[in-house]
Amino acid sequence: MSGGNTERHRQYVAGLTGGERLLVTLRDELYEGSWDLMLEDLRDRLEKRPYIFKLSSRIEADMTAIEKMKAYELKEGVNLRDYLAGSPGEEVPDDGEA
Repeated sequence: MSGGNTERHRQYVAGLTGGERLLVTLRDELYEGSWDLMLEDLRDRLEKRPYIFKLSSRIEADMTAIEKMKAYELKEGVNLRDYLAGSPGEEVPDDGEA
């Protein structure tokens, strides 16, 4: 994915909460980069069906955040992970919020 306005994307990512940043990382590491797989897993968890990974007790808030970030990525044609730490390949800082 690529986007034309790198600074705007960096500002968007800078405005994400620690929990939202964690969701982006988990999406890429546990769900092969798919918001849809991640949302399906959370819905399964809400409905007491088998699920892959326990993200947090705030599933509905996580799902809302995922929908917001997914829409941004689709609109802008970017992968937010590329902007988490300043440039692709850098490690994501741990700010203690999940």
